[in-house]
Amino acid sequence: MANRPALRFVYQQIPTTREQARYFRLTIMKGAQTGLTVMEMLVSIWCMLKFAPCSVGSYVPDMTLAAYKSRERFMPVLRKVPEAYLRLVDEAKQHGGGSREGNV
Repeated sequence: MANRPALRFVYQQIPTTREQARYFRLTIMKGAQTGLTVMEMLVSIWCMLKFAPCSVGSYVPDMTLAAYKSRERFMPVLRKVPEAYLRLVDEAKQHGGGSREGNV
């Protein structure tokens, strides 16, 4: 955060307790090259682990970008977080997807 002081406010909005997270919605519209994409992915994983079961969504302008972001950006990060990755694979198994990662 020291090298991106403009993002300090965004980081401060992230809930840290279940009470803060209940009914919480954070909407951010951002441009490219702000350093926010990696933070958004890590916060999504962190919230999924800390506040499970919960819903975390990310919306992008079109299907092509959504597939790219999932396949090339999000999944490589998720694979490096064993607890989160195992939850994804276990969820796929529970819904008949075998041990696959599921739909991009």
